[in-house]
Amino acid sequence: MKLFLTFFISFLLRLVLIFYGNWQDEHLQVKYTDIDYIVFTDASRFVAEGQSPYMRSTYRYTPLLSYLVLPSVTANILFGKLLFCVCDLCVGWIIYKMLIQRGVSEKKSIFCSCLWLFNPMIINISTRGNAESVVCLLVLLSLYLVTTKKLILGSLVFGLAVHFKIFPVFYAFPLFFMMNDDYRAKSNKNITKQKENENANEKEQENQKGKEKKKGKGKKNNKKKQNNKEKQQKDQPIIQQNKRSLFKTILHFFNKDRLLFAFLSAGFFFALNILFYYLYGWEFLYETYFYHVIRHDNRHNFSVYFYQLYLSALETQHGSLVSLFAFLPQILLILLFTVKYYKDPIYCCFLNTFVFVMFNKVMTVQYFAWYFCLLPLIVPASKMNIWKPVLLIISWLVTQGFWLQRAYNLEFLGQNTFFSIWAAGILFFLSNLLIITQIIHNHRFSNMFKNGKITKFSFLTQKNNNKKDK
Repeated sequence: MKLFLTFFISFLLRLVLIFYGNWQDEHLQVKYTDIDYIVFTDASRFVAEGQSPYMRSTYRYTPLLSYLVLPSVTANILFGKLLFCVCDLCVGWIIYKMLIQRGVSEKKSIFCSCLWLFNPMIINISTRGNAESVVCLLVLLSLYLVTTKKLILGSLVFGLAVHFKIFPVFYAFPLFFMMNDDYRAKSNKNITKQKENENANEKEQENQKGKEKKKGKGKKNNKKKQNNKEKQQKDQPIIQQNKRSLFKTILHFFNKDRLLFAFLSAGFFFALNILFYYLYGWEFLYETYFYHVIRHDNRHNFSVYFYQLYLSALETQHGSLVSLFAFLPQILLILLFTVKYYKDPIYCCFLNTFVFVMFNKVMTVQYFAWYFCLLPLIVPASKMNIWKPVLLIISWLVTQGFWLQRAYNLEFLGQNTFFSIWAAGILFFLSNLLIITQIIHNHRFSNMFKNGKITKFSFLTQKNNNKKDK
């Protein structure tokens, strides 16, 4: 009952804001609806007329998004917002299910879902008509399916998520490495066969030893034969042995699960891209993917690279170098976190997302939703007391508010506050740096799989053992 009420109230709250936003758009000068929603619906209008969605300038998304919000053109303009709010609820439901799997109590699982469902920033993003909740849903759904061993469907959804927004590609590394022996334990038949073979080998060795004892220890001929056998074994080429062991380790590393995940997700991703390239040509590839790689947006945003890109707006070569350099710390940190934390894949994906957004050359409020959907999944594993996260949230909001105040002076008062916006962006960056270091320092690392099964959080099993001992 509590679960139903939680989701019902969160949906009702979103519904009220959607209708309020529609009223504000009609009666007030400052619009509630996000400009991106207007871009989506305009692109859908072109699709409904049998034309390309890229005829709408600044539409830089997959054509699938314009297809999703087609009823906004054919039925009701609010359909897209309702769709995004439903995606919000689905994300909350997956958060609840994944935490229950890890042994978290129902009460705490509902509380963690509320961190997403009643997050004012998330509610604002969806009700204003931004589509980040669709991406978040695809990401969490793929993680849920892969971790519950529905690998075929999970791989396809992951390929779809990467097609929708390119950033989830960084989740491929922790998911790929996660699929080790602990992820897929050997079947009972294989285990019994291995034991039988081991027992047979032991019996053969015992029989050989018995025969040697019967023949006598002091016979020179037997000693010579043994020495010759040993020499022959030593004379075997070491390189061939190393090649065999290397070949076995490679085969063991590229196991069935990893190959299936790689081929299905990559195959579905490329199949979608080939289809849309056939329909819309080079324009699809450029607007959906390449634009986001080479862009150097000189408009003010939260990124620490903003001011440098603003100053180099007229110098295209210099601006392009800055844009490409911005990827370096992202890639290095993502590789570092993947190697270190892949056995705790949800935590690893959260860290990868956080540093990707934190060091991105363009950072807007919508990007925060990418790691907000993963944050509730690692909250139960944190050692922080109640006051530390409160202080971190305050520092995050205060530095963000300082940036918004300087941006307001630029946009609405016409003041030249570009440098102070950049300074506020640096403060916001330092706040994010403090948050990520505290999350890492206070996280209780826990392997997600053992013997082919999803494990409970390690601290939960320790608590249960302590209770049993008492």
